[in-house]
Amino acid sequence: MPSDKETDFLNNQSYTFEYDIGVQPKVTLSKAEKLKINYWVINPEKKEIDDHVVSLQKRFGNITKSNSIQKGDMLNILLEELDDQNNLKKDGVVSQTSILVDKIHDKSIQMKFLKMKQSEKINFELKKAFVNEADLCSMLKISKEESKEISEYFSCEIQEVSRLMPAKINSDFFKKVYPDKKIKNEKELRSIVEHEISERYLKESDRKFFNDCSLLFVDKIKLDLPKDFLKKWLKSNIKKEFKESDFEKEYNNYLKYISWQLIENQICKENSIKVSNEQLQSFTKSNVLQQMKNYGSVNIGDKEIDGIVANILKNEKEVEKMTNEIIVNQITAYFKSKMKLSKKTTTLNEFIKLANNQN
Repeated sequence: MPSDKETDFLNNQSYTFEYDIGVQPKVTLSKAEKLKINYWVINPEKKEIDDHVVSLQKRFGNITKSNSIQKGDMLNILLEELDDQNNLKKDGVVSQTSILVDKIHDKSIQMKFLKMKQSEKINFELKKAFVNEADLCSMLKISKEESKEISEYFSCEIQEVSRLMPAKINSDFFKKVYPDKKIKNEKELRSIVEHEISERYLKESDRKFFNDCSLLFVDKIKLDLPKDFLKKWLKSNIKKEFKESDFEKEYNNYLKYISWQLIENQICKENSIKVSNEQLQSFTKSNVLQQMKNYGSVNIGDKEIDGIVANILKNEKEVEKMTNEIIVNQITAYFKSKMKLSKKTTTLNEFIKLANNQN
């Protein structure tokens, strides 16, 4: 950086330019390698397994028609706007739509619907039943401006009641949910579900482990940073005004940030960590397949998947995001190979407290 010395360009014929130089410190990774650190594993609780099994039963269940109404039902309805005398309003809003009983916000109105049957009618306060403006506009197929002018009461005719009947836990269910596995009974099903939930939680475990290791490396390596130079650099490049006390806080956070950046670069250099096009494509495809599986779409061909991957990789922000994820994964693998891991188990709620430093 140019020093603060002033130069007289008008009167001098020769000039001396002076600069402040910040020298990058040497990073010695061995100061933190081989240290002991906790690796937290989340054990799924019984309720989580129960809820996941119920979710699978609903996903592979069947839709049936009903005459009566109960919670969870989908109603096909005809909505008609009423005037002040509860008569159909001339040129009023009319909409044929669908609603979920559980989405009726007002509990007293919801109870009235639960006592109804197919083909029956009810007059009710629409905005009281559905408080979300966007949902209301979508239901009535009108704009937000138009929604401000509609009447308080609407007539509703129940045209059809649809009910999701969860799949029964039997051999057919096992084949639908896990076609590639041979499941004999519910116990085996629950064991697979538990394993899947555990695998999903491993990402959270790895994320906390990465954060814990990075903090430990910054603390133990203690880089000899050119602090005065960095303070001057930060003051000249910061985009907003700070009080001195606030600036000191910002400066200390910056020192931690730059320390980790230098350590991360050294880790990548010493361990040849970089991202190839093949890795990026493979990682993206793996993410797409996992999302498809989560939504129950498991029969999509390779050609369609490759097309989705190609579209994603056209987005620079997505490429940058996934490149960073791959590098974090590789650095996490480095930490696992170098550190002395002490595996500890915990519940999801306790893990969240740990992650938020609420010990």
